[in-house]
Amino acid sequence: MDLRVLQFTYEAAGQSEPTRRTVEPLGLIRYLERWHLIGWCRTRQGLRDFRTDRMRTVTVSRLTFAPRQDFSVGDYVRSMPQPTRRARVRFTPASVDRAKREWWLGIVDECPTPSGVILTLAAVEWDRLAGWLLSFGA
Repeated sequence: MDLRVLQFTYEAAGQSEPTRRTVEPLGLIRYLERWHLIGWCRTRQGLRDFRTDRMRTVTVSRLTFAPRQDFSVGDYVRSMPQPTRRARVRFTPASVDRAKREWWLGIVDECPTPSGVILTLAAVEWDRLAGWLLSFGA
């Protein structure tokens, strides 16, 4: 059986334009309530984690690839950083949908308020969370 390369357009969080990717698929796993394709991205020359709900126009190319002996989906899952921090953040009604779509480490709790929604976000490190929150502006 030939292992085939996938080509697709990917809408990464925080990016204004989708990018075209050429990927050797290595595994399909579900975590944080979403399916993820783990693969060797020929475009970026590295191992990448693609949320399948952000993949568009997926095609199976005629290009083939050899199995990667140095990769194991199980090892990949065990090496993933585990969220150990929680942040309660109030989002306006206009921004809460974006927050739910983009925050990749998961939403632990959701509490509607008169002025918006308080989401409890799982986090690995504060810097990455703070940077993402700043992308919402005022």
